[in-house]
This record gives sequence, structure tokens and C-alpha cells, in this order.
Amino acid sequence: MSNPTISLPFTTLDLERNRPQSGWFASSRLRNRVAVITSSILALFLFFRYWNHAVHRTSNHSTASTLQPLSPIYEGVEISDQLAGVTHLIVLAGHAIWLGGQSYLQDKDWILEPYQHGQTALFAAHIVRGAELLAQDASALLVFSGGETRAGAGSRTEAQSYAQLLDLLMSEGKVAGVPATEPGQVFSTEASSLQFRATTENFARDSFDNLLFSLCRFYEVTGRYPTKVSVVGYQFKADRFHNLHRAALKYPETAFVYVGLDQDDPAVAALTGHPIDKTTLSMQSQDNVDKARPQFERDLYACHDPELTQKKKHRNPARRRHGYELSNPLLKPLLEFCPSKAATSLDAQLYPAKLPWS
Repeated sequence: MSNPTISLPFTTLDLERNRPQSGWFASSRLRNRVAVITSSILALFLFFRYWNHAVHRTSNHSTASTLQPLSPIYEGVEISDQLAGVTHLIVLAGHAIWLGGQSYLQDKDWILEPYQHGQTALFAAHIVRGAELLAQDASALLVFSGGETRAGAGSRTEAQSYAQLLDLLMSEGKVAGVPATEPGQVFSTEASSLQFRATTENFARDSFDNLLFSLCRFYEVTGRYPTKVSVVGYQFKADRFHNLHRAALKYPETAFVYVGLDQDDPAVAALTGHPIDKTTLSMQSQDNVDKARPQFERDLYACHDPELTQKKKHRNPARRRHGYELSNPLLKPLLEFCPSKAATSLDAQLYPAKLPWS
């Protein structure tokens, strides 16, 4: 009576050890060796093919200063050829949430903080200016930045509401170089071209987040970091962005531009059809003082100061959290960085390592 043979998925165990072998391929042990060698060769082939593809993609999406490895979560996700030449980031920082519809100049059209009443035309003017900068530069990407900052807004983010309002403003012909939508059109050709180079960043809770997270979003969309950054926002925040936020991120001063608009800007009057009255302008100019600047100067990364950290919590009622450390592996240490409380000067607080753009 012959001994049994047990067959497993990838091998054969012969229980009769001294059974004579009958031919080259009759040896189960040899067949296993052939299978292992074949599998190893195939694995090496696939590895080198993947490695060559990854190196090629990384080199195609590098800045002039550094190669930037693509995050594994983007493997297989191709970047549009239309974004191949995009190197200029335009950040449009959100300040409130538009509720939608066909009106945007009244307070009731927005969810506002008490101090923001009467500023709705200014918010729209910020959007128009950002879109005009985008239209003037084919190498630019416009990033609307701002999260779910208001409990009464549901799942709306500042960024999404601004992007939607841009659609309405373009359809009305409010953006220079973009004709109004013709009857039967969804969007004009010019508007569609701009929309393709505009995106949202839906997690920022303060002005530092606006800049840092927009850099992260730019990388998610283009596979590289920008060689130029422009920020559109309140004029009175220009110093904070330029000398604190930009400095905290070590972004080159010569490649950074701040475009500021306040209530007295002609763009606001162009939207409303009349100049803002002097009494209202005087009252609002008193509010246009950068009260948060001293706090950011003491706490560049907004991780210690009780008022700054409390604002972040207050502006995150839905308890959202970004995942930029996954999509931007080179920036993970920066995203998690918080200097010592003992560090008081700007130099002592600065992130110590080199960044992709520095």
C-alpha cells in the first residue's frame, strides 16, 4: 500500500521520502524551485518598472530647487497636462460664508461675525481681484482657503462658498476679461478656463492656516510647490502675512506678493454701484486694525497663545481635521511643529529645518 501525498496550494509534500524519482519534472522539489525563481524574476521586473516610473514622475514635478517625491496616495493619479506649467499660487483667504442664491451684497446673504456687517461687497471684491489675477497669469492656480468655520452654516466651507460666488460673479460679467454668460450658456469659455485653474482648501481656521494649507493644496493639485505666491485679502493684514506668516514658512521674500483691498477700494464701489458713505467707512476703518498681529508675533505657529488656539477651536465646530501630512510627506514635520514656549524672538521660534522652497 503506497503512502499518501498531501497537496497544498503552492507545494506538494511527498510522505514517501525514499521513493525513486522518475524524470526531471517529476521532482516536486525541483518544480518548487523553478516556481520560486520565476516569481522572483517577475517581482524584480515589476519593482524596477515601478521605480523607473516613480523617478520619472518625480523629476517631471520638481521645482528648480528640489525634487519632491510624490506621496504614495497619489500613485496612479495623473496630473492634468493643463496644469503642467502651473507654478504661481494665488491664495484667496476666506472671511465668511456666502449662503448662495442670486444676491451677495446684503448681510442676509452671508453668515457673518458681528464686526463683519457691511463688508459683503468687500468679500466679493476680494474674489473678483483673485479671479482677475488668475486670468492675467496662465501659470497660476487660485486656491480659495477656509474651512467649516460657522456652526450655522452646516457643511458649507468658506472656500466652497467663495468658489460658488465666483461662478455667479463671472456669469454677471464682474470679472475683467470674462464676458457675462449668454442666454442658454452655463459658463462662458473664458469662465470655464478659469474654473479649471481654481480649487478649494477646506480646512483653514486662521490666516496662518490659509497660507500653509494652500501650499499643501497646491502640491496636491500640481505635484510641486509654487515658485511664486500671491495672497489676496484685507489690506490691514498685509504686514502680518508678509513679515510673520511668510517668515514662519521661510518662503522667499522676493517671490511673495500681498494684494490688499479694504472698503475704500474702487473695486468695492464698482460692485455696489455707489461709493461707501464716509460715516460707515470711518466706523469700519476703526475695526481695520490687526489686533491678532502681536499674538502671532509671540506665537508664530499659533500653538501656544490661548486666544489663538481658542479661535481655532471655535472655528472648527464640525471637528474637522486635515490630512496634509499624508499628501505632503515633506511637510509633515512642519505641520506638526510647535516651538518651545520659552522661544520669544522670531528667530528663536523659526522652524529649524530646510523646506522645499527655501
